[in-house]
Amino acid sequence: MEYIQLRYFAEVARLQSFSKAAETLHISQPSLSRAIKGMEDELGVVLFDRTTRYLRLTDDGEIVLRHAAAALSMSRDLLSTLNEGRELQRGELLLGLPPVIGASFFCGDYRRLSVRIPRNPAAAGRGRRQDRGTAAERIQA
Repeated sequence: MEYIQLRYFAEVARLQSFSKAAETLHISQPSLSRAIKGMEDELGVVLFDRTTRYLRLTDDGEIVLRHAAAALSMSRDLLSTLNEGRELQRGELLLGLPPVIGASFFCGDYRRLSVRIPRNPAAAGRGRRQDRGTAAERIQA
């Protein structure tokens, strides 16, 4: 089963219409129908009750929808987390400074950097890793 099939299935279930879902997804209605039929064949279940008046999820379709929603949500979360790292919204910035003199000269630069990248916990220090937070706090003071 492909990720795209899960997206298509979830959209059809949400809109309760193949034609509306096809329009929203920017694909042809026959292509969407083939994708859903392929899913049904692969899973060996019928996902929708189809009549001329309505489109409704079957019991198996409800189960698949719950799992599809979870998979799509995890995929969005993964992409969001990866984008945060690329956009410097997450992570750790480690700054190494020479003793005493480096801290006094770098103080203004550090403040400008912490304003520019407010979500990045910036730590400056020398020596062991556990000392870094303390040095950063001294520079901010």
